[in-house]
Amino acid sequence: MADPLSISASIPGLMTIADIVIRNGYKYIRAVRDSDKAVAKLISDVNSLSGILHSLRNIAEGLEGESAPFISTTQVHHVESCYRTLRKINDLLDKFELSKTKGFLDQAKERLRWPLTHSETKALASEVEGHREKLALALNADEMSALIILLARQDALGTTLKWLDDARKEILEWLVPANIDPMRNQESAVTLRQPGTGVWFTDGIEFQEWKLKRNSKLWLHGIRFAFFYCDYKDAATQQLSNILGSLIKQLVLQKEAAFDLLIIFHESYLQPSGGYRSPNPESMLRLLHQITDLFSLTTVLIYGLDEITSNRLDAINVIQRIQQDHRRVRALYASRREADIEQSLGGYEQVFIVARSSDLELYVASEIDTRTRKRQLNIKDPDLKEQIMKRLIHGADGIGRALLEALAITPGDTCFDPNAMTSENEILRWCSSLVRRRATGDGIELAHFTVKEYLLSIEPTKDPRLAPFKICTKDSNLLLGQVCLTYLNLDELGKSPLQRTYSMTYGLMTPIWS
Repeated sequence: MADPLSISASIPGLMTIADIVIRNGYKYIRAVRDSDKAVAKLISDVNSLSGILHSLRNIAEGLEGESAPFISTTQVHHVESCYRTLRKINDLLDKFELSKTKGFLDQAKERLRWPLTHSETKALASEVEGHREKLALALNADEMSALIILLARQDALGTTLKWLDDARKEILEWLVPANIDPMRNQESAVTLRQPGTGVWFTDGIEFQEWKLKRNSKLWLHGIRFAFFYCDYKDAATQQLSNILGSLIKQLVLQKEAAFDLLIIFHESYLQPSGGYRSPNPESMLRLLHQITDLFSLTTVLIYGLDEITSNRLDAINVIQRIQQDHRRVRALYASRREADIEQSLGGYEQVFIVARSSDLELYVASEIDTRTRKRQLNIKDPDLKEQIMKRLIHGADGIGRALLEALAITPGDTCFDPNAMTSENEILRWCSSLVRRRATGDGIELAHFTVKEYLLSIEPTKDPRLAPFKICTKDSNLLLGQVCLTYLNLDELGKSPLQRTYSMTYGLMTPIWS
């Protein structure tokens, strides 16, 4: 299988975005006949960049059948940097498109006004040229690096197997079942990753500070290295003993002295009647600390703490002690922002993981290009492609704060009861996987556009259990109308200033599914 970070997996999204920029750019040039020549040069440079991207994809795909080309982190950053430049140009062209909806005089003024100076436009064109030159170098990239890495991995595997005799294999299977393999989840996650995405996180100050410190801790909320994935589909991965056992197993396979500690630990559980008792989490935690003391620095990553269903609070309290008071361990945990997890990890540096429009755009653009080439998607109108992207990327509409008041009103009420009002935090707790707080902090929005699509698509006859959660636009609007009319007839309304009455009523009448 080809390396999912290969350049061929990175460029389809850039190709689609570049094509949109070119199409919108030539629309601008045709409409504004006396536009700055630097603008025409800019669009021409993007066209050249697009040609390089197409050639690069064709060559890279031709090589993928033979080996797994290696792409370094800096090359992935080139994808992100190139994306930002193309996004910057298209944002300028979008302003021109928006001006078409204005009056004739306003439209004429807007069309004549390119928002950048001549020198700024030339600088932007230089950025595009720089990206074109960097990506052009990839056309001549030597495939030998991938071969060297592949052989190195095979040599390392062979060395590991030599010193893993039957006795040691038996100890490892006692420590953690052989079917608990976090590498499967890791490979799946890497395969599904869209190259170029997530750079905002790895470049972010929180991650950079975590990476530089020896005793750092970081919580994401939805050297030596050990990682684990808690999977809701596999109950065994949710057991604390398996989590700790997997981390220990990964570390002892990296150092002979660490395995010696495991052998001593194993012998301490020998029963007089034969066989071995299962270790308890506290003793496994102590062993893990002894092992990490053998390394100058150990990084621990555990993903999906919210997937733990049995004694989750107790499990997380043990897990967070992996790093506690140990200068040689840094930890990174990822989960949804559940109340009990926040209680345990409240002292951690936090990063709120939310779908960035830049990541979504790269992914959607790549999928459109891939599915079009595979004839799974037939888009004849180029403008439709851009409309699909905008709808999918910006489809999670927000819910205004005024709806908190609407939720406290029942049709037929004659007075408003402030004690019946809920709060944003309560809604976030009740609907933790379905909604999220806006990045601006001024309201709540659906976690993703697909949440709305799913709630609208529920068929009660097929699964009666989901029937109460189905959203029907007609019924929702009817209920909203009843609540609005009830609000307008509240006794308190006659005592309120007209201005306040209008603003609050307007907020309540905002459609739930706009």
